[in-house]
Amino acid sequence: MRNILRGQSWQSGTAGRTAGPFRPLAAACLIAVAALAAGCSSSIQTPLPDLRPTATTGMSNQQQKQAVDELNRLRTTHEQDAARTIEESR
Repeated sequence: MRNILRGQSWQSGTAGRTAGPFRPLAAACLIAVAALAAGCSSSIQTPLPDLRPTATTGMSNQQQKQAVDELNRLRTTHEQDAARTIEESR
């Protein structure tokens, strides 16, 4: 009571003791989660893709040039084709 009258909080003496009963439970939960995570991670066998460059491109220079030209042609007519497709679907 004297501490309250002096302007001190009545809880100042118990600040570190409030979490006491929950610490063993929290520690047990943390250990259980860590054990589950460790058990699951060892069984994951996800094959990663091979990202190394290949020896050949699979296309000759002429085929590459034709493919690029076709993409450029499609790029220039894309808006017109999209508008025509939209109009036809109405």
